[in-house]
Amino acid sequence: MHRIANSLDISLENLLGYVKQLESNVQSLNEEIEEKKSEKKYALEDYDVTLEDLEEYKASEPLFKSFA
Repeated sequence: MHRIANSLDISLENLLGYVKQLESNVQSLNEEIEEKKSEKKYALEDYDVTLEDLEEYKASEPLFKSFA
């Protein structure tokens, strides 16, 4: 435990709090990821577009730009 605390430049007394803060950050980030996935899903539904449509457009985008 001392080696971990030293490598993180944290006192051993603060190590548990540091780990708990990291766990909280991970949980917040996971929640944000899920929220963004939902937003993406609803945006695609609103525009009646599938991921396959977007991938096809992205693959063809240089072709479209060459005609512009």
